[in-house]
Amino acid sequence: MTYAGRRWGVTRVVRVGGRQQSVYAEDLAGTDVVSANLYLTTTGPTLRPCEMPADVVLEFLVGWV
Repeated sequence: MTYAGRRWGVTRVVRVGGRQQSVYAEDLAGTDVVSANLYLTTTGPTLRPCEMPADVVLEFLVGWV
């Protein structure tokens, strides 16, 4: 996949019948990483980025091809 003109390796893991999802992406030509967990709860979805701002994760998820 590509994002911002660079190639990325992406792993997505779905658990608990889809109620918990993890995304880990790494820039194949550099050192950038995007990582987050998504929980679908009875009160709605909760995004938990891993050591980065949520805006970075959301921009990546919306912008990848």
